[in-house]
Amino acid sequence: MGLVSPKSNLDLEKIVETIMSETNNKFEVFGTDITKDEVEANRSFFIYDPFGDLSPAESPKQWKQEFLLSFVTREDQRLSTDTIFKLKDGLRRCRLYFDSTESDYGRMADSDQQARMLTLYFHSIVKEC
Repeated sequence: MGLVSPKSNLDLEKIVETIMSETNNKFEVFGTDITKDEVEANRSFFIYDPFGDLSPAESPKQWKQEFLLSFVTREDQRLSTDTIFKLKDGLRRCRLYFDSTESDYGRMADSDQQARMLTLYFHSIVKEC
């Protein structure tokens, strides 16, 4: 059995494969359990968090589960609008629906290295039993 998010039944293995495919395998993809060694070994990478906030959906007994996908880079890398649209379309097939993006620039934790981060906000629909 593949990786499944216990809160939303997302197929994380398929999501990671889709992110890799839509970005032409240029960047590694990690969960929130990424290690310091993995951060140091990859100047640019994606990190995802499938356990974002819950908010009410439009139908009773349905909720929106936030899914965050962040592109972190210590290089002069940027995701093009076309790449963002490819991710949006590809992840829709994984039952993730695009909401918005947010950019940030700052210092990596426990280091003097500057980094840029683009977070893509998605959501999935979770049904109450």
